[in-house]
Amino acid sequence: MTGRPLPGWPRLLQNRARAGYADPTLVDLDGDGQLDVLVATDTGFRGPARIYALDAGGRDLRGWPVDLPERCNAGIAVADLDADQRLDVIAATVGEEGWILAWDARGRRRDGFPLRLAEVSVNASPVIADADGDGKLDILVSALRTGFEPTTVVIALDAGGNPLPRFPLWLEGSEVVAGGGCVADIDGDGLLEFLLGTEVQGMLFAWDLMGTARESSAPWPRPGFDCANTCRYRPPGAHAPVAATGIEPVPPEIAGPPPDYPFSPLSAVSFLLEALGRARLTILNVQGQEVRLLLDHVLPTGSYTIAWDGDDDRGEAQDPGVYFYELEIPGRSVRGQIILIR
Repeated sequence: MTGRPLPGWPRLLQNRARAGYADPTLVDLDGDGQLDVLVATDTGFRGPARIYALDAGGRDLRGWPVDLPERCNAGIAVADLDADQRLDVIAATVGEEGWILAWDARGRRRDGFPLRLAEVSVNASPVIADADGDGKLDILVSALRTGFEPTTVVIALDAGGNPLPRFPLWLEGSEVVAGGGCVADIDGDGLLEFLLGTEVQGMLFAWDLMGTARESSAPWPRPGFDCANTCRYRPPGAHAPVAATGIEPVPPEIAGPPPDYPFSPLSAVSFLLEALGRARLTILNVQGQEVRLLLDHVLPTGSYTIAWDGDDDRGEAQDPGVYFYELEIPGRSVRGQIILIR
């Protein structure tokens, strides 16, 4: 490791959105023999939530990025859903109405998708496995039913977006799941099982599936792909990548200065949501006039940092200086100072 940024990186996303709620997915999506990077984003300052597919030089792959109806907080799954020797990309979104989406490697929507989930939010990566034993891949999604008493539900769809028999599965009580579960043959009967852990009561659930315990029956068995959490897709039968050999250190004078980043920490607001709730963040000038509505959305539990790029609601750049922010979250309202530096 030399500490030098790779050519083409860092990549500034066009919609100026936050990425990184989940690990990027690494996969040779375009078949050129080199790894590409799949990453999902939040709703941006200048556009909707998106999934980007970037080559090793930080350039958009053909057909990408694709827009999302809601933000995606989870990792992206990859598999050849219809056995046509071409990879597909599968993701799910959070929100009061979540979505399950699937595209081919060129960013074209697969038939049957997107699928809207009324009053259901997904905060975990899909799992891809043969759940019903028909020799074809299915999509397993652990979701949270929104409402006064949240409940977790496991949804299973075939490659065309059709619900599988005996699904959905409802967890007992007001259980909450943040992870996406996993599939494995835990009892050695030659068939897959689906496992899922909960947060409220600390329960571990396991259900029998009908798919055989072959590697090809579960090409994306858990969020992060494998037990090493590599987030790197490997075709069934492929060996794990071998660690790279060491490289000679680069003299300090060769490694140039760090790149300029578009935001200053003085023009960002951080906050913590202790429960699912609406967050509203507004930027005001010194006269108390609203300059920019940065955020007005229902968000899941978690820590957030919202950066302001210095533009108003019309996209016009504002003068450097002192501004104020107003943050409203459940049970709390905060007003503070923010400094714009260009």
